Formats: sequence, C-alpha cells, structure tokens
Amino acid sequence: VEFSSYTDTTTNKIVAYEIRVFFGNFLETYKTDFWYAKSSLFNASFTKDIQKNARVNFGEPLIPEEEAETLGFNDFQFPQDQDDKINMELINAVGDAYKIYSAPNTNARFCTGQLVSWGNGTARFQGNLVAYNSVNPKITSIFDKTPFNAMNHQGYSNVSYDSSKTYIEVCYYDDVETEAIVSYELRLIDVSYFTGSTNGWYAKDYEFKNLSAIQ
Repeated sequence: VEFSSYTDTTTNKIVAYEIRVFFGNFLETYKTDFWYAKSSLFNASFTKDIQKNARVNFGEPLIPEEEAETLGFNDFQFPQDQDDKINMELINAVGDAYKIYSAPNTNARFCTGQLVSWGNGTARFQGNLVAYNSVNPKITSIFDKTPFNAMNHQGYSNVSYDSSKTYIEVCYYDDVETEAIVSYELRLIDVSYFTGSTNGWYAKDYEFKNLSAIQ
C-alpha cells in the first residue's frame, strides 16, 4: 500500500491524501503495463472521497471538516467538455460495430482528452467502448493468445450488456501539434466487468502503431 499526501507549497498545509493498493508484484506489473495499482483520493480531513464526491468514515477526522473545505482540493476536476474525436476508421477496422459508448467527462485516471508526454512531444488520449456484432478474425486470434493483463481506461455509463456482442475499448493517441496518430490500443473487456464479479484484471490489452497490424 502506498500512502501519499499533497501539500500546498505556499501554506505548507496538506490539502489531500491518496491511497494506492498495488497489484501483486507491482514491480513486475509496472514493467509491462501502465496500471499497477488501485487508487482513491481523499480530502484533508479524510472524510470525503474526492473522485466520487462521496463521504467516507474512517473514524475521527484528521482536521475539522470545515477547515478541509477551505483548502481548495475538494473540487478536484478531471478534463471536462472534451471533444469526442471518434475514429470510425479504427473502429470499423476492428469489426462490425453495433453501438459506440463515449465517456469524455468521466472521473477516471485516464480519460478522453487527457494529455500525456510522448517522446519529445505531447499526445492526446481518446477512448470509446464499442459493442461489436463481429470482430476481425485477425484481432480475435491476437486476443486468443493474450492473457488478461489490464483494465479498461475509463468508466462508461448506460452500457446495456448483451452476451451476443463483443465489447472492446478502442483507443488511440494523437500528437497534439500534428494530429498524427502515434499509437493505437484495443482492450477486450471480459463479462466480469459488466457483472461486477471481477477481482483483478478483466481486459486483454493489445497495442500497435499502424492499422496494417490488424487489417
């Protein structure tokens, strides 16, 4: 378990705490996958889950709740009102799409519109959950050989699960200056995600640089 605090460098007051629970041998996980822990972010009194905007009770508050509300980290925001740049060429290359789900304003650690360092530049992440009627056999073959090694990047609301469909999170990263796509990523989502029965990895992740890899 990693326990962290965020301190205002002007006042030297702690404005938030974070707890991370690592997945097994996290040093090995971190070598091969972006995600290696589950995280929750709390306010300075340890009475509020900031990301869920929900009260929590761990006993005695660390500081008065009224004081915590004045410290400025209670309104922690993820990227809002991001453009949903759905890439139909990529989605159609994967298979016959039945329905596309978006989550540009989701509370997640990795979400549509998020900017990440990429080489000497900056890339923008785009993710969509797609329910497929059928999937390209080449991709099916790739996932058949891939173990469950990931989770989906962001939460999607109003997903109506249909056991006859295949659910894949379709993602890409594009250079913010040139708008050229620098990487693609597909995540096959297991049924345990939709039933709430997962207790670990529930997605199979496959990354590639060019569409020719799946065509």
